Amino acid sequence: MEKIVNGGFGLARTEDGVCLILYAVPGDLLQVECSDSINPKFCWIKKIEKPSIHRIESNCPNFTACGGCDFQNMEYRYELEMKKDIVIEDMKRISKIELDNVEVIHSKPDYYRNNVQFKADENGNVGFFRKKSNEVVPLPEKSDGCLIIDQKINTFVKEVRKAVKFKKGGFRVRSNREGIIYKKGIPGIEDDSYCFYNALDMKFRIGIDDFFQVNNYLYEDWLRIVIDYIDPVNRDLVVDLFAGSGFISIPVAKKAGRVFGMEINGSAVKNAKYNAKINEVNNVIFKRVDVNRGFYVKDKIDKVVVDPPRLGMSRLLIDEITERAPEIIVYVSCNSSTFSRDVGLLYKKGYSIDKITVVDLFPRTAHVEVIARLLKGDKWIAKAL
Repeated sequence: MEKIVNGGFGLARTEDGVCLILYAVPGDLLQVECSDSINPKFCWIKKIEKPSIHRIESNCPNFTACGGCDFQNMEYRYELEMKKDIVIEDMKRISKIELDNVEVIHSKPDYYRNNVQFKADENGNVGFFRKKSNEVVPLPEKSDGCLIIDQKINTFVKEVRKAVKFKKGGFRVRSNREGIIYKKGIPGIEDDSYCFYNALDMKFRIGIDDFFQVNNYLYEDWLRIVIDYIDPVNRDLVVDLFAGSGFISIPVAKKAGRVFGMEINGSAVKNAKYNAKINEVNNVIFKRVDVNRGFYVKDKIDKVVVDPPRLGMSRLLIDEITERAPEIIVYVSCNSSTFSRDVGLLYKKGYSIDKITVVDLFPRTAHVEVIARLLKGDKWIAKAL
């Protein structure tokens, strides 16, 4: 087994071609069974002939049954190396750019997740879908719950399951670092409309179904890195695209001259305006805009931050950003493939990576969070191949 690639698969090369293997660890010697696909072949482990030195015994009884985790069987420090390598490999393969000096920020690997969508089946079982399936794998009965979910959520759901008979469907539970639980969709229990999170001495209201960073240990550190990369000063006009509920825009506005936050989700825009008000920030304007179709700011823009969904940015948006020629673009991404594609396009428009950090917001899963700063010109920590 050679390496881990995007999506969490182990990659091996055989005389029959490339094999992608679920739950493999680099260095494993394996017997596998493969699908009928030609190249690559998708495979699963029949027998571990010789385990990798980086393989560990998973503490989760549901690992490989539940679809929630990919790396419970791997040393955490090695998982971090693999995620860094995934970003480097994606950049090299997709955008033909070779990266140097990629920083990695680690998390506590257990009990970090503050936002969980639970599934229930027709028999009342509560848990998560099996990988590539709609079959519910129930939460372990004889344990403290899921190893990556905030323990306060695990405790809450354990008690709720004793009192509530669930029907087929799902429900959401969220938590914050202060121990407050928020919920939606539990039969017989009133829904919450909002959640509240604190960061950098500010308070943020988030819609119960709206986006917020899921790692309770790292979201504040993540925010500090983004702000440091933007480097706002009081003369700046900063545009925050895919602004959500203002989690980036508002702290940036405390240092910048003006900030425009653009977001397509009307609920998030409403909360962003509320968050600006409660944090007494008056130099930020939020608008509901589909930024992939343009962002309609007429004034000269100094800096841009983008935090798009997994699909990345549209070509039209990339063209509009680069035509406005901001001195700094900060790109935040949870998908290293679309990140690499978009950075390749930005490179062709004259922008270069100055700093890049992998922040492990999603331990034990294949998801990778990347924050990069791009400057106009050739101040690369990377080189084109």
